[in-house]
Formats: sequence, C-alpha cells, structure tokens
Amino acid sequence: IQRAFLTPFSFSDSSTFQSIGREVQLRYGWGQHDNVTQQDGLFVSDRSIVGVELKLGSSSWPIQILKYAALFAWEEMHSGPREHVGLLYIVPENALSTHWKSCGLKGPDINASFLDSFSGTDLPAYLAKFLAENRHQLATLLDRLQLAAISWKDFRSSLCTFRDDQDVRTPGGQTLCRLVNGLVAQIDVHKGVGIESELSPLRSNTFS
Repeated sequence: IQRAFLTPFSFSDSSTFQSIGREVQLRYGWGQHDNVTQQDGLFVSDRSIVGVELKLGSSSWPIQILKYAALFAWEEMHSGPREHVGLLYIVPENALSTHWKSCGLKGPDINASFLDSFSGTDLPAYLAKFLAENRHQLATLLDRLQLAAISWKDFRSSLCTFRDDQDVRTPGGQTLCRLVNGLVAQIDVHKGVGIESELSPLRSNTFS
C-alpha cells in the first residue's frame, strides 16, 4: 500500500492496512438496500485513510471528491480520526493536464470552501442529507484532505519497480511477484488506461 498508493502524498504510513469493499454498507449502518456509493479502493490503518479512484475513460467531477470525503468522514465517525487522509486518482496520462479542472479545482489543493460549490439540489439524496447533518465533520476533513493524481503508466512503473525489488528466492517474494505480474498484465490489456509507449516486460513466473 505504501509503495503503490501512498508515495504520491507527502505522508507515509508503514503500518498494517485493511482494505474495505462492499462491507461499507453494514460498517457505516447504511442498510443492505441503501444505494449510497461504491468506492474503487478504500484502505484504512490506525493512522491513515486512503481512497483510490480508478479512471479508465470517464471524466472526473467535483461530486466525486465530495463522495470520498463523506466516505472518509463516515470512517472517522465509525473508528476515530486519523492523522492522514488522502484521495489518489489513477488516470490515463492524457487526462492529467485537465484532471483537476474537471474536479472543479485549480490544482490538488483543497479545503472546506469546496463545500460552497454545492447546493442540496446538486447532490444525490444521501449525500445532501449527510452534508446537511454533518457539515462540520466534512469541512474539517476537507481541510486535512490531500489529493494526488498519477497516470496508469506511472502506476504500472511503480508496480514493476516493487516487483523487481522482491527476493524471488523466498516463497513470499515469489507470491508477491506473481500477484503483481497479474495486475500488470491486466493493465497491459486494458485499452482504457491510455498507455501507448513501449512497456517493460513481465518478470518470469518461473522460479527456481
């Protein structure tokens, strides 16, 4: 998690992370039938909360940041405040230059004034309700939130570097190498990632 998702931020956290998926429904008391939101990635530790949004073709937009901010606020209300909170976008390289503008920002800096961009009528019902009832928590979180964006090409490169650092003489190193190779292979065959330059080869899955 540190090498793949935290490097673009100004903070580091080498502690143990938990990956949270669809269990957010019950974790935050939304109810099994509530259509709230579904994050691409949510990783929490005792010190940090990090969200990851994967973009393959669709544009980013301001409400998406607010959705993640609300998700992070829910997590802090559930398990306590964190020292670090970050949202990482992974986007096609040709989208990097316009990414923050499409999010309604001039750059990756954000603060509580971001909330002034929204009215209740702009938002999904659950988000409008959460903003009305928890505006202070959201404002406080936005003042602490760090944003970052990297390209799929950069992400792939970081995975390959991490993979090549593994000691394949050990079972653990071999397992990590295979897992990363699998992810890299999926990135390579997906047209939406926007990687057009020559790719570094996969590391062999055959270990002596």
